[in-house]
Amino acid sequence: TQKTSLVAYDNLGNEVLLDVFYTKGPDNKWEVTVYNQADADASASGFPYSTPPLASTLMEFDPSTGKLIDGGSITFTVPGGNDL
Repeated sequence: TQKTSLVAYDNLGNEVLLDVFYTKGPDNKWEVTVYNQADADASASGFPYSTPPLASTLMEFDPSTGKLIDGGSITFTVPGGNDL
């Protein structure tokens, strides 16, 4: 499993830090899961998020070329902001 973080913006322009996990699965597949970093609890003994992921998807790669052959997009609503 590998993790990276990125900054997104809610509908009011506020920064929202997202954690993106890439987990290797069988048969050249990777699971990509996105969490809101604001829901992380660094003192938690288990997995640190108090809410389910914002989104999750599978990506599959060709074993001989390494090219993406399935998946590759993920859609979710950035948390935060207020609908006016």
